[in-house]
Amino acid sequence: MKKLFSLDSPIMRFLTKVGHMIVINFMWLLCSLPVVTFGAASCAMYRSMFDLREDKGNVIKGFFKAFAENFKIGTLCWLSVIGFGLIVSCIPQVAAAFGLSLFVAAAIALACAALLVLWLVMICLFPLAAYFENTLKKTLRNALFIAVKHRKQSIVSALFAAIPLFVFLIEPGIVLYTSAFWVVFFPGVTAYFIACRFAPIFMEYGNKREEKLNDEESEEV
Repeated sequence: MKKLFSLDSPIMRFLTKVGHMIVINFMWLLCSLPVVTFGAASCAMYRSMFDLREDKGNVIKGFFKAFAENFKIGTLCWLSVIGFGLIVSCIPQVAAAFGLSLFVAAAIALACAALLVLWLVMICLFPLAAYFENTLKKTLRNALFIAVKHRKQSIVSALFAAIPLFVFLIEPGIVLYTSAFWVVFFPGVTAYFIACRFAPIFMEYGNKREEKLNDEESEEV
C-alpha cells in the first residue's frame, strides 16, 4: 500500500499528470480571455503538453515562456483561421443574392466542406506552430500537408475535439449539467491527446530536417 501511493508509483504519476493538465487548462483559459490571444494561448498549451508527455520542464514557467515565444505566430495563425472562416461563411449569402436555389444549395455544401477542411487544418496548425519555428505561410502550408498526409491522426483528433458538440447534439442537458468538466478539464485532455498523436510525426519530420541540414553543411565543406 505504501508503494502504491509513493511519488514514483504509476497511480501517483498519473494523478500528477492529470493535475498538470488541469493547471495548463486553467492558464490556457486565462490567456484566451482576450479572444485575440487564443492562438498564442493554444500554442503555449500544446508546447506544455509536448513537454508534459516527456515529463520535462516546469508547467507554469514553461507555459508562459511558450506564450511569449509563440505570441506572434500564434496570433497570426488565429487571425488567419478567423479570416478564412468568415470568408467561407459568406459564400452561401453571396450565392443567395443570385436567387437560384440550386446554386445556394451547392454554395452551402461547398462552405460546409471548406469548414470541415479548416477544422482539420486547425487541429494540426497550433501544435505545429508550437513545435516548429516557421513563418506563417510555411506553417499554414505544413498544417494542410499534415492534415492530408496523416489524415487518420487528423480525423481521429478532430473527432475527439468535437466530442462536446456530439454530446450536445444528442443530449444538450448533459453538456449543461457537466459544463464544469468541459471547461476546466476537457480542453487540456484534448490537447494532450492531440500532442501524443502528433509528437511522433513531428519528431520524424524534425529528424529529417536536421539530416537535410547536416547534408547541406557537409556538401558546403
